Amino acid sequence: MFVLAGLGASAFQFVHRTQARPKGVMEHGAGLDAATELKLAGDQLYLTYKWAGTYSGPDLKNFRGLQLYRADERGFCIQVVKDAQVFRLVGPGGSPEPGHC
Repeated sequence: MFVLAGLGASAFQFVHRTQARPKGVMEHGAGLDAATELKLAGDQLYLTYKWAGTYSGPDLKNFRGLQLYRADERGFCIQVVKDAQVFRLVGPGGSPEPGHC
């Protein structure tokens, strides 16, 4: 009985792991482009704060359309517009997501 239950559970896990899950907004098109850009810019901001103790200093002009919305001792929020959609990253430690800062 336990062997059959184990085999059933294994088959259930196999089926769920091999099925492609639907892609989210941040995994294709404008969302993927925005996520890549926001992660790179967020890393720059985080490293600047870590080593200099301030968010001022990194040149974010290389990221087209990116805006530093907020940067203080609590963290930062950056946003970018891609294909008429707004995406943000609240950091440090956050993940890119749709929406305004």
